[in-house]
Amino acid sequence: MKPFWTHSDGQTSLYRFHLLEKNYTVKVLEDPFSDTRILEIKSEWNGGKSFAQVLQPGKEYERVEAAFLKAKNA
Repeated sequence: MKPFWTHSDGQTSLYRFHLLEKNYTVKVLEDPFSDTRILEIKSEWNGGKSFAQVLQPGKEYERVEAAFLKAKNA
């Protein structure tokens, strides 16, 4: 699924991204002269209340990062 842009504060952009039954918010720094740089990935879910957890470097982070960049550049 292609990520969709949700918010920009002038320097960073937030994208919502759905992968393998999970929702993620990806905060990126976009520069027209270089590649997209991911600053933060949050895993989100809603079980009556919305909850987000910042992903730490590891397998899940790398998997989401690779899928996000591939989908964004498609």
